[in-house]
Amino acid sequence: MTAVAEIVEDLNLLRDEELKVAAQYIHELRERSATERRAATRALRGCLKGEEGERFAEAIQEGCEQIDG
Repeated sequence: MTAVAEIVEDLNLLRDEELKVAAQYIHELRERSATERRAATRALRGCLKGEEGERFAEAIQEGCEQIDG
């Protein structure tokens, strides 16, 4: 059984109030993770200069999913 399936199975056993607590915890984990990623990105900003930085930026543009909005 996958980790997600196990979590879903456990969630199905919780009462509504417990589900609200679990949902809040998951939301906080996502927010914390996003905040940590942004901080790591800011800390590394500018560390690649010149041609190396340009190649890295091009690789990101070409190889990463783009989200408009």
